[in-house]
Amino acid sequence: MSDTYIIIGKLGRSRGLGGELYITPVSDDIERFLELDEFYVKKKSEWKKFEIIKTTLIGKRPVVKLKGVNNPENAASFTNREIALLKDDLEELPEESFYVFDIIGCKVKCKDSDETIGEIIDVETYPANDVYLIKTESGEEIRFPAVKHFVESVDIDKKLVLIDKAGLLS
Repeated sequence: MSDTYIIIGKLGRSRGLGGELYITPVSDDIERFLELDEFYVKKKSEWKKFEIIKTTLIGKRPVVKLKGVNNPENAASFTNREIALLKDDLEELPEESFYVFDIIGCKVKCKDSDETIGEIIDVETYPANDVYLIKTESGEEIRFPAVKHFVESVDIDKKLVLIDKAGLLS
């Protein structure tokens, strides 16, 4: 079993008198939180597993009740802590889908010329589409729209993304 933790969100403020906590997710599918039985909470540099008693969605945000967290004062001590799952426990994604952590570190090349553009260092999320933040070999950071029209292929195993250079943004 891998001990690689994948951040899935951050705990927010407490809700109600029973110690429930809002979650600010990093996932685009918040309903996944409804299926979780447990997750890990980070305190300083250590992760501790917590059992989830109940999860609901309120205003497009997950709200979680954790075992052993029974009042607002106790819940407040969890505010702003990252939450994670073990990498091995992540669900399988549909074909042609991938996790953000999979694409970070991928080399970006032009589909036609095999020219290396750089390496993906981050993925920015916007309402219309995601944008890849690419660091060029000269150290410049450029943005590229993560849309099918400009992304020819993504090969996670080879850590390679082929693009149409027409999509380059400055």
